[in-house]
Amino acid sequence: MDQKADNALHAVRRHAAEGDYASAVSTAAAAIEALDAGPGDRDLLVVMLNELGMLFKYLGRLDEAEHLYERSLSLLSTPPTRAGDLAAVLHNQAGLAHVKRDLGRAERLARLGIAVRTAQPRFDRRALVADEAALAAILIDRGSWDEAERLLESCLDHQRREYGPVHHEVAVTLHNLGSLLFRQGDAAAASIALQESLSIKVTCLGEDHLDLTPTLYNLASCCEAVGDLASVRHLLTWAVSILRPQVQSSQATYAACLRKLAQLPAEIPAGRNGVERVGHDRTGVTNASHPA
Repeated sequence: MDQKADNALHAVRRHAAEGDYASAVSTAAAAIEALDAGPGDRDLLVVMLNELGMLFKYLGRLDEAEHLYERSLSLLSTPPTRAGDLAAVLHNQAGLAHVKRDLGRAERLARLGIAVRTAQPRFDRRALVADEAALAAILIDRGSWDEAERLLESCLDHQRREYGPVHHEVAVTLHNLGSLLFRQGDAAAASIALQESLSIKVTCLGEDHLDLTPTLYNLASCCEAVGDLASVRHLLTWAVSILRPQVQSSQATYAACLRKLAQLPAEIPAGRNGVERVGHDRTGVTNASHPA
């Protein structure tokens, strides 16, 4: 194993977990360049390409992410291929297609990734649960709500038993469940799931992490549905303050936040319950998805 590249991979993941996407991108790019320059470790190169692709997706650099995933797949086309790596790339390609709103392709890739993973006699159950949660998010936008709900409830049960109640994977699944409930017209239940998701994300990631922003947006949509415009403005402004320094203007959540902010009236009276209604704590004491 290339120890320098392995150390770089750990650094990339640490930077991303801390919300320092600029450092994560530069570290990953340098590691890929070094692996390309020598014989390197093909499996590690595949993983690093996948990591950088994920970072580019979060930042709205979608064409660059697609190129990296395609390069990963080309490397994996040469035996021996690790099924887990192939499933991970398919999972991430599905997420990218979801962001691009190519929902049919997203669903096909997500199901193919699950099939590749489960075809092995032994596979990572935690990774499969993440695959199924991602498929559920796609199915929400496809209108397949019954299957999405079954998957999310199963994933949430497994994740809480596996990780405990306060874990990022739990937060991501709660976010998707909240999105589903909102689509189904239950803004009150959606708000409860999204508030719990946001609280866990703040606890796990801090107040300024990019991953908070889809949940902030969706929670703002719930507040808008009940007429709490003061909380809508607060949540969207919080999201924009996180997104503006890091993402391209075309990034989906950033663009959606700006549109919704622009539609709010200039003067908003304090709501009946004010910002407290949303149930988050900016002191931090207490998850691929799209704006609802």
